[in-house]
Amino acid sequence: MAVVKRYNTEKVFFSDRILEKLSSISNSNLTIVEAPTGYGKTTAVKNHLNSTDEDAIWITVENEDSDIFFEQICNVLDRLKINVISEFRNLGTPKDAKTTKKIIDLFTKIELQDNCTIVLDNFQFIKNKYIKEILSALVNYVNNKIRLIIITQNVTFEPLIEKIVKKEVNYIGKSDLEFDYDDITSYFRECGIRLGDDEVNYLLKYTEGWISAIYLQMLCYIDKNTFEIDTGINNLVCTSIWEKLSFDEQNFFTELCIFDSFSLKQAIFMANDIFDSDEVKSVLKSNSFIRYDQKERKYYIHAVLRYFLISELDKLDVIDQKDIYQRAAGWFEKNELYYRALKCYYKIGKYDEIYYMNISIDNLLKHIDKRNKTMFLKIITSCSYDAKSKNIRSSIVFCIVLFLFNEMDFFENECNVIEELIENTDFIINREKEHMLGEIEFVKSYLHYNNIDKMQDAFIKAFDYLKSPSTVFSKRIGITFRNPSVLGCYHSRKGELEDEIEDFEDMMTTYYKITQGESNGAEVIFRAEMLYYQCQFDDAQMLCHKALYYADTRGQVHTYISTMLLMAKIAIFNGDYDNVKYILSSIRKKAKDSGMEEYVYMSDLCDGCIYMMLGKENSVPYWLKDTLTIENRSSVFTLAFCNMIYGKYLICTENYEKFIGISGAMLGSILKYNNILYEIYIYIYIAISNFKVGNSKKASKFLYNALELAYKDNIVVPFIENYQYIQGIHIDSENNEINDFMAIISEKESAFQKELKAVTNSYKEDEDYGLTQRELEIAKLAAKRYTNKEIATKLYISTETVKSTLKSIFAKLEIGSRNDLKNFFSE
Repeated sequence: MAVVKRYNTEKVFFSDRILEKLSSISNSNLTIVEAPTGYGKTTAVKNHLNSTDEDAIWITVENEDSDIFFEQICNVLDRLKINVISEFRNLGTPKDAKTTKKIIDLFTKIELQDNCTIVLDNFQFIKNKYIKEILSALVNYVNNKIRLIIITQNVTFEPLIEKIVKKEVNYIGKSDLEFDYDDITSYFRECGIRLGDDEVNYLLKYTEGWISAIYLQMLCYIDKNTFEIDTGINNLVCTSIWEKLSFDEQNFFTELCIFDSFSLKQAIFMANDIFDSDEVKSVLKSNSFIRYDQKERKYYIHAVLRYFLISELDKLDVIDQKDIYQRAAGWFEKNELYYRALKCYYKIGKYDEIYYMNISIDNLLKHIDKRNKTMFLKIITSCSYDAKSKNIRSSIVFCIVLFLFNEMDFFENECNVIEELIENTDFIINREKEHMLGEIEFVKSYLHYNNIDKMQDAFIKAFDYLKSPSTVFSKRIGITFRNPSVLGCYHSRKGELEDEIEDFEDMMTTYYKITQGESNGAEVIFRAEMLYYQCQFDDAQMLCHKALYYADTRGQVHTYISTMLLMAKIAIFNGDYDNVKYILSSIRKKAKDSGMEEYVYMSDLCDGCIYMMLGKENSVPYWLKDTLTIENRSSVFTLAFCNMIYGKYLICTENYEKFIGISGAMLGSILKYNNILYEIYIYIYIAISNFKVGNSKKASKFLYNALELAYKDNIVVPFIENYQYIQGIHIDSENNEINDFMAIISEKESAFQKELKAVTNSYKEDEDYGLTQRELEIAKLAAKRYTNKEIATKLYISTETVKSTLKSIFAKLEIGSRNDLKNFFSE
C-alpha cells in the first residue's frame, strides 16, 4: 500500500521569538504594529489577544470614508457606555477645526467603568486631517484604563512617528514579524515538510521572511517538489503593492529595480522628470518594501518586489528599456563602477560604449568566471573595428579577458588584430604607439604560458618597446594566476627541474621590470618547492623565510599565501600540528584582510590541500568537493590544483569508480600545459583507485607512470603522502633507477612516519576548532539542522543563548551561515 504524505498547510505558526515580541502588548498602553501587507499583523495580534483571553474592541478601517470611520468610533464609545456619547454623535464627522476642537475637549470628560483594549486595524486608510487630530488626542489620552493597539502598513502620522522615535510606545515592526532561518524550518516541519539547508537559505534569500510569500512557496513545493517564482506570488505582489502605487511611482520603481541597491543620489538621478528630490525622499520613505541601511546609506528593494519589478521592466517597449539602461550605465560610468556600467550597456547592445569607458582589467577580474563568459565573448566579437582602433587600451584589456577564459585561438587572433590596429592607427603618437606595441607584446607572452624560454623572449621584446613598466597589466593576476604552487605551474620538462628553476630566475628579472616587481619572490618559492618535494625540508624552510621577506616588504599577498602553504606542508612533515593550524589561520586572515576575492580563492585552495594531506575531508571547502563547482569557479591555471585536491577527496571517501571515470578528463586538462607535478598526483590516484577495485595490473601500470615522471627530479613527497595506499601495489620494473627511487621513497616514509602520524592524530583529537565546549556542542547540533529552539531544549538553555553563541561561532570560524558549518562537521 502506497504511503501518502499528509501536509497541514492551514497551520498557523508563530515562533517563540515572535510570541515573545507579541507578549509586550499586554504590558503596554499603546502598541503600534507596522508592516506591509502579507506579514500577518492582524493574525498575530488576534492570536495574542486570544491566548490571553483579553476582550478587545476591534475597529477595522475598510477604506478612506471618514463618515463610516467616525460612526465606528461612536459605536465603540456607545458599547463602552461613555457618558458623553450623545454629544459625540451630535457633533458628527469633523469637517472643520472648530468641530474638531469640541470633540477633543469631550475626551477630557470621558469616564470609564472598566479597563478596555481597542484595536485600530488598517490605520493607514485614515486620511482626514481632522480625524487625525482627534486620534492624536486619543493617543495622548491613553492611560491604564485604555490600551490602544494600532495596526498599520506604514506610519505616516507625525504624533505616532514622534512617539516611536522617542521610544514612548511599544513598537512591533516588519523585522519582528519576518521569518528567520529557524522560523522557516520549524514552520515547514510543523506543516509536514522537512527542508534542507539550501532550500531554507533559498527561501530566506528570495522571500526575505515575507510570510505570505513563504506560504505560497510552500504550496508550490507541495505541488511541484521545488520552489519557483510563480504566478501566485506575482499576483500577491500585484494586489498588495503594485496596484496601490501611482502611475509615476510604478515607473519610478521599475527604473530602480535594475540596481541591487541604490543611494539617494542614484534614485534622484533615475527619477529623471518623474519626481523632484523631495518627492523621491517621500516616496522611498513611505514604501515599506524599500529598506534603508543606515550604515551603508543605501536603499534595498525587497527581493520579491524586485523580481516582480524586473518582470514589469521586461514588458516595457524596447525604446523605454534602452533609455532606462542607458541612464543607469551613465550613472555607473560617471561613478567609476565600470563593470555595472558594462552590464547595462551589454543589456542594450551598446558594445562600442563599453570600449569607450576607462576600463581596466582590475575592474573585471572578479567577474571573469564561466557564468559571464558568453557576455564577454559577445562584447568582444560585437564591438566595431573603429571603436577598438580608437580605444587601444580597452582592446588590450579585453584581450587579457580572452586569455583568462582560455580562449587561446580567439586570444591569439585578437592580439594580432590589435597589433595591426596599433601599427595603422592615426589616433596615437609615435612614443605612445611604441608603448602600446610593448603592452600587446607583453600580453602575447601569455600565448607561451609555462614555456619559460619563449616567455622570456616575449618579455624581452615587450620591454624593448615599453622601456618602462606596463600600465595595462594587473598586479592582481600574478605569475601563477591564483595558483598557490609555482612549481605546479612551471615544471613542465621531465628531468630538468633544476634547469627550469634557473631559466625561471632569468625570466623573472625581465618580468619584474615590466610589472614593477609583481610576484616578487616567485623564483625563491619555485626552488623551495623543489627542495620540499625532494624531502630537503630544512633548506626549503630557509628559502621560505626569504620569500616571506619579499612578500612582507613588497606587499605581495599571493607570494605570502604560496609561501605559507609550503611552510604548512613542511610543518606536517615536522610533526608540528600547532604550526599547521597557525599557518592556515594566518592565510585566511591575510586573504580576508586583503578584501580581494582572488586571495580568498587561494586561501580555499590552501585549506583543501592541507586538509587532504591530513585526511580530513570534511574540512575541505565545499566547492572543492564537487566537479561542477570546481569547473565553474576555476580557471585553466588552477583547475589542475583543484583536481589534485578533489582526486584525493574521492580516494579518502572511497569513491574509486567515480574517480576512475573522470580521471581521463583530469589528465586532459593537465596535459594541456604539461603540468608534471599534477600529472604525478593524478597517476598515483588512478593507481590507488584501480588497486582498490581489484585491478592490480592497471594499478601497477599507472603507479609506474607516476614514478617514471618523478624519479629523475627526485620528487619523493607525493608518494610519501599516499604511501599507506600505494605500499601494496607491486611494481615489476627493469629500470634500476626507478627501483632505487622506490627504495628512497620507502626509506623517507619510514623516517617521517612518526611525524606524519603525530600530526594526523593531533588533528583528529583536536575537534574544537578554537571553540569553547559549549560552542562546540551548539555548533555540531546546528550543523545537523537542529533549530535554535531544539538546541535550547536539548542543552537546557534559552534560545537567546543559542543565538548569541552561534554569532560567536560564526565569527571564530569566519563563516556566515549554518550551511557553512557543514564544512566543519560531518552530519
